[in-house]
Amino acid sequence: MCPACGDPRTRTAGLKTEDRYQLLRCIRCRSQFFVDCSKQASDSQSHYKWESYKLAVYKDEAVREGFASRYAGLLSHARSEQGGLSSVLDIGCGIGNFLDFAEHHGLRAVGSDVSPRAVAEARARGLEAYLADELDTAVADNSFDALTLWDVIEHVEAPEALLLAVMPKLRRGGVLLFETPDGGFPVRTLLLALHKYSRGRFNLTQPMYYWEHKVYLTEKGMQELLDRVGADVVYVERATSVRAKMQREFAVRTSKKGKLLRITWPVLEYVFRKAGWGNKLLVVARRRT
Repeated sequence: MCPACGDPRTRTAGLKTEDRYQLLRCIRCRSQFFVDCSKQASDSQSHYKWESYKLAVYKDEAVREGFASRYAGLLSHARSEQGGLSSVLDIGCGIGNFLDFAEHHGLRAVGSDVSPRAVAEARARGLEAYLADELDTAVADNSFDALTLWDVIEHVEAPEALLLAVMPKLRRGGVLLFETPDGGFPVRTLLLALHKYSRGRFNLTQPMYYWEHKVYLTEKGMQELLDRVGADVVYVERATSVRAKMQREFAVRTSKKGKLLRITWPVLEYVFRKAGWGNKLLVVARRRT
């Protein structure tokens, strides 16, 4: 069943990662999602490496500055819908980069994350952050003007359950802000087709699909998902990934494909922006009153 719109009609997208995660596409909303075809336990060592990688990336000053520009842009659109914003709850706050940004812009900012390491680092920076299972007792319902999920929702297999768990913290009429990979990005379709029709001989999908990302929402899928949890999309923008983050990621790639991406990404990013494409969806939604 599609985790975005709930439709049971799906078909395989012809991609499998880590020899266990099969990519499916929803026939109705075209969102894509991985299902675990194995009976193996989760690879805790791989998860640990991924967490360590993320923490290192988001400490990078250039990466922080790149995201600060994105935060400012989407908050500006949120304010145009909501009016004055005075408080924000950041789900998946990591080490607290957005919390720090929000506080410096006059907002009361509270964060939550599933990672004890990330929450500890956020608290060490003097920020208010809680583990996910602490949130209900630490934060009252209907107490925030805005709810943010920066590159979070794609990491959960059941995004509806996540939203239903955190939505009560948002005031009625409050706004939700998302950044998430765009499942409708045309390059995804191209790379999947190349992989399929070459019978896997030409597999260039790695920059677009990670085992850590469980769901790739299309705009329609996002609208359907939010409608089911009681919110309406009011603004959508397509953007490319923050350049500093991508440069850091490509810098560690030593394969021929990695080197090629490192060289060609600036040109590709320019072309995508000029074409109005983006591998990211930036979304503002409003909780119904």
